[in-house]
Amino acid sequence: MVCLYPEYTAESVDRLTAEHYRFYVHDDLTFELDAFSKLSRPSTRHRFRVIAKWHRLDTRDNTLPKPEAISQCVIDAVKRQLVDKLKYVQGADRGSI
Repeated sequence: MVCLYPEYTAESVDRLTAEHYRFYVHDDLTFELDAFSKLSRPSTRHRFRVIAKWHRLDTRDNTLPKPEAISQCVIDAVKRQLVDKLKYVQGADRGSI
């Protein structure tokens, strides 16, 4: 059973706003958007704060509609994260993962 939640954060050029994506990976290795939030901060010395969010399961607290289109660069970055987690093990080494 696979239980992965790859994440990706896209910061703006001025580094004061960002969009955070979290995905859920199904057992058949397909993935879907699990959560999306818009972040903001007054200056780069401060940490990001959530100003609006959407969650796949917790719909009561959603302050954003589900994003219709996700940028291809975000999807590609998530795919790279998933591929980087793959490991090859030989028979006897399997128990040490």
